[in-house]
Amino acid sequence: MGKSIRPYQLFTLVSTLTLFIVVCVVMIRCEPPKGKILPLTKSWEKAVPQQTIPKGLNAISAASCGTCHVQHYQEWKLSTHAHA
Repeated sequence: MGKSIRPYQLFTLVSTLTLFIVVCVVMIRCEPPKGKILPLTKSWEKAVPQQTIPKGLNAISAASCGTCHVQHYQEWKLSTHAHA
């Protein structure tokens, strides 16, 4: 004969499945709608405006900017940020 399920096992199984379903429904409902832009809420979040490439440059890179901003580039090149 097969093994029978004890009442506490059945309760545990049903409770776990119910909790799983509730969590899934909440997660689906809390997901932001696709295509909608949400505001920044964290103090460290800052929007980066879209930049156009200045005339005379091929790309916005540290080396390109360093052609005009020599002193700043030399300082930055030695920094930890440059090697990150």
